Amino acid sequence: MKNARYYSQFAQRAMLYEAVCHPKPGLVDPVNSGAHQDMDIFTFIDSSCSMQKEFEDMYLAGYQFEGNDLNELFDSIRPIGLKAEKEMMQSTHNVNTHKGAIFSLGIILAGLGHLESQKKTVTIDSLQSVVKAMTGHLLDDFKGLELKTEEALTNGEKLYIDYGLLGVRGEVAQGFPTVLNYGLPLLEQYGACSNESLLNVLMLMLYYNEDSNLIKRAGDIKILNWSKTIVTRYFEKGGSQTEEGITYLNELNDLFISENLSIGGTADLLIVTVFIFLVTSNQKK
Repeated sequence: MKNARYYSQFAQRAMLYEAVCHPKPGLVDPVNSGAHQDMDIFTFIDSSCSMQKEFEDMYLAGYQFEGNDLNELFDSIRPIGLKAEKEMMQSTHNVNTHKGAIFSLGIILAGLGHLESQKKTVTIDSLQSVVKAMTGHLLDDFKGLELKTEEALTNGEKLYIDYGLLGVRGEVAQGFPTVLNYGLPLLEQYGACSNESLLNVLMLMLYYNEDSNLIKRAGDIKILNWSKTIVTRYFEKGGSQTEEGITYLNELNDLFISENLSIGGTADLLIVTVFIFLVTSNQKK
């Protein structure tokens, strides 16, 4: 069996890889804070190093789970996720750097633990199956929203009411299709995590992801069509492998900063992509 520390370190590496990758439109990197003036690269490093114990506990929760209903496994890791968020907020002086990543990584870590306890080989298919089994009920969260007050609605719930967007709940409940259909195959094609490969993976997933953070900041769902346009232009310029592509990313970063735009939801998917890549590519080592 792979131990809990083994997988928790992959999760931390994934968060740090995303943080140091640059230039990313509107996101924190080692050069600037993007459209997030309340945080910087050191905030992300502190956050990434703050929750190893909770990541280990999520894996162990999956490994020690003895029930048949994996929805119950999901419910059992909620308190651990809340503790991880608390550790994050303490390390960042109450700045939310990784709440979305904690949610997604925690589910995958618990799923990995469960697969290993069942002596099942960890593959893309087995991992997606266990994630779906754990989280299919998440879409039930959208039932009865009409009974909530406007103030009580989350950003994701408002987007569902206004546009029918499922957001991160939909991505997780469907087994991370944006990650597994687009981000991971491209990263596997490169064969390694590097600044160049991660920039291209990020931008490719931006094309397909209905980034709720971007919509919230823009205040208009039409921003998704614009995001597809800029991604297409980026790859037409050669992506991260060309000077023209990098120049374009820097121009986009300046634009995102001036317009207070961010693709934080897609950044979370990059973290998930890197994590799954690290797990699966190290299976035989």
